[in-house]
Amino acid sequence: MAAVVNGVPVAIPPPEGYQVDFDNPQRNSVNAAYWLFGVGNFLALLFMLQRVYVRLVIQKTVRLEDGDFARGVMGTHGWEMPITKFAMFVRALYLLPILYNPVQCGAKMALLLVYRRLAPQMWFRIAVWFTAFAVVGSSLAITFVTIFPCQPTRAAWDISYTNPKCIDRNAVYKATAALGAITDFMVLAIPIPVVIPLQIAMRQKIGLVCFFAVGGV
Repeated sequence: MAAVVNGVPVAIPPPEGYQVDFDNPQRNSVNAAYWLFGVGNFLALLFMLQRVYVRLVIQKTVRLEDGDFARGVMGTHGWEMPITKFAMFVRALYLLPILYNPVQCGAKMALLLVYRRLAPQMWFRIAVWFTAFAVVGSSLAITFVTIFPCQPTRAAWDISYTNPKCIDRNAVYKATAALGAITDFMVLAIPIPVVIPLQIAMRQKIGLVCFFAVGGV
């Protein structure tokens, strides 16, 4: 049963003595969130536009990995959030991880498809395909878990259910971060054995490794 404040059902009851203000609720980390999303999205857009320009204007070609790249209420206290807004937040929280995993998988697969053309050695191709298997497999597993976290499934976004059986979502998010870091490292490490033996200056080798590192991130 949702707590009721001033006749409005809220996500959680307020602390004792707290004066709830629905019109001007207190917020946390709003400026930090605006900077984070604003700068991050701006940089992502710049890199994406750079790639589109190189492909369409300079190279005048589109490859398979380009298709993979293409797939690609803040800080309010729960007691000052009406239950209707909280329900919208829960739906977004359910959908975002489902969308995130295929997008990050597509970005990594795009880089791995580029790697296929870097070297003809069999060991290198095996490493690329093994990493691709790890990336796709972990992404599918996490996506499946995020789609069906509760029994019944609808309880994942419908807050009207009182006693649903749900997995520990925090553990899922931590597993997502851990698997993402591991596969990021794998994607980053693959080209290093190819770059190191090249007969070029060390500065250029470091530049190439940094270039692939940016792609991995």
